Amino acid sequence: MNLEKQLNILAERARNECAPQVDVTLKVLSILSRQHNAGVFPESPLRWLAAISSAVAVWAAVLAIISYQNWPNAISEVSQAISWVTQ
Repeated sequence: MNLEKQLNILAERARNECAPQVDVTLKVLSILSRQHNAGVFPESPLRWLAAISSAVAVWAAVLAIISYQNWPNAISEVSQAISWVTQ
């Protein structure tokens, strides 16, 4: 019997073979629930940090707009200061 014929016989046996019925859902769910409770960093501090950062950014933008509106010719004064320094 040559190698090709042996491989064909093995392939036919593999096609006719049935996979065993295994239910692993309970094991997987228990592992996932243990991992979820054990090593997850709570998201609450990150949410607070994001909220505080957003509030500070809003106040910084408001202050920048107010100071820009109250300072006449802000860009020209800054450009004059830069040109004075470069001379």
